[in-house]
Amino acid sequence: MEKSLVFSRNPRWHGELRKREYGDLWCEPYILDLIRESFATLLRVIGAIATTDRSLNDIASPLAQSAVREARSILGEFADQFYNPSFEKY
Repeated sequence: MEKSLVFSRNPRWHGELRKREYGDLWCEPYILDLIRESFATLLRVIGAIATTDRSLNDIASPLAQSAVREARSILGEFADQFYNPSFEKY
């Protein structure tokens, strides 16, 4: 829709009943960038845990912890069904 991307979950095309409620996400490209970067952060941490013999204390540096907290905040905000896109804190 113009410059916004729309994702719809469980839409009703011909009035059929669905087990789960309808949900949608309206976002601009920069929001998708935030989501992509958050997933990339989580993937890097998961990859570091899965592929190295280092202890969790070594992997969980202050910088890594800060990045994971930020990713959790971003993804948690967009996961909220009642997220208000007119209020942007990023």
